[in-house]
Amino acid sequence: MLLTDHVLDDLRVGRPDLDDDRAAELLERVGLPAAMITRSTAGLSGGEAQRVCLARALAVGPEVLLLDEPTSALDPASARAVEVTVRDLVTAGMAVVLVSHNRPQARRIADRVLVLSEGRLVASGPADQIAYLKEGV
Repeated sequence: MLLTDHVLDDLRVGRPDLDDDRAAELLERVGLPAAMITRSTAGLSGGEAQRVCLARALAVGPEVLLLDEPTSALDPASARAVEVTVRDLVTAGMAVVLVSHNRPQARRIADRVLVLSEGRLVASGPADQIAYLKEGV
């Protein structure tokens, strides 16, 4: 969810001292053009808005990133851009905890998977070796 009327202001929500150059770098890191720092948040697509939110989270320099269904309402191209960003963050050493009901997505971007059913852990292990309970899980 976007919190302000302009992209740059949104990136500065948790980091008021964020300079324009660092804001532009964060946008590029999530697959958006640096020039978007001057745009209004009202005209952003769902995928662009989701990536601005991800850039905003990265602006504070987290050690762990918690994502709950970060691609659930996105078109396939935007979802793929978010997935690439998440994989890049993990490759760079960031810990990412991602909640998803999308089994193919979990296989594409997760190193390890925990499968919950009715609040209980029923499986865990490498994403490509997990026995999922049903197609949607």
